[in-house]
Amino acid sequence: MKWIFSSRDASQLSRFKKMMEGADIACVVRSVQLELAMPMASPDAELWVQNDDDYPKASGLIKNWSGPE
Repeated sequence: MKWIFSSRDASQLSRFKKMMEGADIACVVRSVQLELAMPMASPDAELWVQNDDDYPKASGLIKNWSGPE
């Protein structure tokens, strides 16, 4: 499993997750609990590609993303 993207913007993370799933790339969202170490910080969520072999394809999708449709 490899990290591909993180954001505090849940809608952007959801958009990328749907984009990955549409390309048959299995992925999971993980929450990062920064607030435990830094109470004033907002937690980021991370998108992880489950199969390492899918990482290059997933990376290309994010890199070439041109914004909301």
